[in-house]
Parts: sequence; C-alpha cells; structure tokens
Amino acid sequence: MRYTFAAMVAAATICSGTTPLPGTPECMIVDRVAALAGRTDPGAAGALEVLKRIGEGRAMDLSPDTESRLGLEPGRLHQAAFRIHEVRVCAIHRIGALAGDEALNYLKNLKQSDMEPDQTGYVWTAVQIAVREAELNRLPNEASRVLFLEDVTKDRSAAAWWAVQELCNRGSVPSLGYIRESLARDYAGSPEYDRQMKFCEARISIIQRDPNRLKAIASVLTVAGGSTDQQVLGWAINQLHDMDSPAADAEINRYAREIDGLPAGSPMKASLGWQRLQIRNLPAHPPK
Repeated sequence: MRYTFAAMVAAATICSGTTPLPGTPECMIVDRVAALAGRTDPGAAGALEVLKRIGEGRAMDLSPDTESRLGLEPGRLHQAAFRIHEVRVCAIHRIGALAGDEALNYLKNLKQSDMEPDQTGYVWTAVQIAVREAELNRLPNEASRVLFLEDVTKDRSAAAWWAVQELCNRGSVPSLGYIRESLARDYAGSPEYDRQMKFCEARISIIQRDPNRLKAIASVLTVAGGSTDQQVLGWAINQLHDMDSPAADAEINRYAREIDGLPAGSPMKASLGWQRLQIRNLPAHPPK
C-alpha cells in the first residue's frame, strides 16, 4: 500500500470507515468539546482551541480556567491519555467535521512540524483527511459532494482512501470506476484489492435497496434472512449509530433483541456474538 491509513482504520475503527476510536473516555470528552465548538455563545469560547491543542499533542498547554469554562474538571486534559495518537486523531477528525472557516483554515495551514511528534504517522494522516472532510462538508448538495469525492480518489495522500470509503458508504454506483482505479493503485497485485472491492460493492448494493438510507441499512440487520457477513454487519451497526437519531437507535436495539431472542447455544446466536458485543459497547451519543 502507499499509505498507512488502512492499517490505522483496522486498528482504530470498526468498519464505519472514517470515525476513529469511538467510545474511549477521552474521545467522548473530545466529542463534548466539539459539540461546544459548533456554538457561538460565550460559554463555548475556546472550544476549538482545545481541539487544536489536543490534536497537536499539546493539551498540557491548556489552562485549568479553559477547562473549567468548558465544564471539564481542571487538569483533566493534562492527563497523558490526551497525548496518545488515538485521542489526537479524534480531535483532528472533529475539527474537520466542524467545516467552518476557522477550522478549515487551521487544517490547511497546519504543518507536521507544528505538532508534537507521532511515531505512528496516524495523526498526520488524520490531518490530510480532515482537510478534505471539512471541504466536503461545505458543499451544498449530494451531487457536488460525490463529484468532489471522485476527484479526491486521485489524491496522492491518505485522503484518497478516505474518499473511496465515503463513496462506497454513499452507495454511489456511477463512482465505481473511480473506486476501482484508486484501490488498484493501493493494492496492485494483492488479493486485498478483491476483498476491498467486494466490501465496497456490498455497501453500494445495500444503500441502493431503498431511497431511505436508514431503511436500506437496517434491512441488513435481521436474524431472519439478513446478512451473515461480519464486516457488513459491523459496518451497518456503525452507520446507524453515526446517524445519531432515535429511529436509527431503535433499529439497533431491535436487532439486539432479535439476537437475544435466539435459542441459547444455537449456531446463529454464537455467530452473532460479536455484533451483540459491538452493540453493547457503542458509545453514548454526545449531548446536543
């Protein structure tokens, strides 16, 4: 492969494609700060700066007053856990999701030398992707977003892999040529190319089932005739959770009840044990 992002995703996410390490206590705090950074009231002042310092690996520079103003325990962000690469990736991802002028300009001007060293390379990979994510989130409609993502698949950076995953998750049939070309560059001569294409085509097929995205994805999650592909099931659960809506959460809970209702010791219940554990460990949605 050209880039390490696929390895990062395997280590730091489960199937959803773009969102790193949900559920760790530190990333949940990052989510809380990010929710404040999207507001303009005085109580949210400094939230974006907190995300920047965490992403840079410089959370130790934040004052206790800043933490208190954002409702955090003084000294909480000084803990070593806020300097590990997984949490720094969470912060960079959240900055990209904000998509405002200040966030985008910060990411565009950020240099690797501006940040504390990261031997894994994951944090700088996250910056490359976050720039593109911020640009994507500023576009006015789905058609323009798909065109943008197709263009990003040609990038000579980790953002190309991210764009491929976004197009697959969007169910974009016309983008299959771009997806194939990008994956062929990454996995030339490797069996991984076929595995990646199979997973992508499965996602596209699912999204195409129903114009209602929630219904399309939820159709996979049933013990009676649903998918048995572990990767697809994990993806579907995460996609619904990322919607952060009562209707999507209801579908996840319905699937959990179906699994729980299977006979004890049955092969089906055993095979879905990982999905049941995944549902049980889904992080709480940040307050709105």
